[in-house]
Amino acid sequence: MKVAIKHGLLYGVPAVSFIAALIALLYMILKPYSHQPEDGLEDNGNKTSGDMQKPDSHYDLSKRGYRNNNPLNIRISANNWKGEIKPSGDKSFCQFETMAYGFRAALVCIRTYITKHKCQTLQAIINRWAPWTDGNNPVRYAQRVMDRWPETFPSKEAVIDYTSRDQMTKLVYAMAIVENGSEPLMKDCELAFTLM
Repeated sequence: MKVAIKHGLLYGVPAVSFIAALIALLYMILKPYSHQPEDGLEDNGNKTSGDMQKPDSHYDLSKRGYRNNNPLNIRISANNWKGEIKPSGDKSFCQFETMAYGFRAALVCIRTYITKHKCQTLQAIINRWAPWTDGNNPVRYAQRVMDRWPETFPSKEAVIDYTSRDQMTKLVYAMAIVENGSEPLMKDCELAFTLM
């Protein structure tokens, strides 16, 4: 293929803009979608939407994540999460039998980010979970997590230990606040950690 760049233009488009758009497109095609670890496949027993337990009355059901028992808004994919309801009654996001199963899927996803993709810090995890390319602001997202638990996450470069019940439950708790705008129940986060 012959490509001619004349006066900084490529097919009448500024070459820099064309190349930047091409790089962004390739990145979106080749990168694994955020919220989806490649090795998160699990047998779910083919539950249906009738098997979904209504969330605790504490939860604001006007929030899609809480309504779906999917507090971190994991998108539908080929993964078969434990406790996932298939087919989902939501066209874009997974639904889970219980809130704890929704938190568990998020914990498994984050564990994969740490172990497989070497996202060791709070900011690296959030960059992958809620990337700029999906219209998110991962810097502000990480700051909100830090603001909720400053003693656990003193900086964006705080290293996350996926074996730490304290760090992992507080991380998904704070992320659920960012995703849904209201606090979840810590007992669901803690139960999710025991289900991993």
